[in-house]
Amino acid sequence: MILSHYFIRKKILSMQVQPAVRQPKALSLEEAERILLVYDYADKEEVEACLAGIKGKQKWLHLIFSETPIPEADMTPEKLVCTRKELNTRGFPPEALVGKVKSLKADLLIDLTTDVCYPLLYMVVQHPAGMKVGVKKPLGEFYDFSLALNSREKISYIWQQIVFYLQSFRTK
Repeated sequence: MILSHYFIRKKILSMQVQPAVRQPKALSLEEAERILLVYDYADKEEVEACLAGIKGKQKWLHLIFSETPIPEADMTPEKLVCTRKELNTRGFPPEALVGKVKSLKADLLIDLTTDVCYPLLYMVVQHPAGMKVGVKKPLGEFYDFSLALNSREKISYIWQQIVFYLQSFRTK
């Protein structure tokens, strides 16, 4: 049982003001070879529908948060999952999982969560991806490129906007 989000939120905010250990690098979608996609398991079908429309040589990795355990049929080596049951009393994900996420090699991180999910945000802040993209969070700036939304939009709309802008970037 999580007592509150106070501790993890405080840690995220303190990590945000520390000097960055990653090297930010602007990338277009075509230039990214490995992409880490961050989302909530409840949005799985919508995310998979969005990915079905993408063609390219990119390797897609997944970082997923779920309120309940995920069926074995949905698990693949490219998916890292954090469940509510795995969180400690202060709301932190297991250190072994955080270590795996930090060691994932990804050029681009795309966060499709619309609400603040502290365990995922904690891992996103620590990931060394060259470019991070996501929806603006009320806690501060966590991404190199973020979308500001007026209301809770569907994942498909967020995905269309992110893909449009990532395809429009000219980095050379």
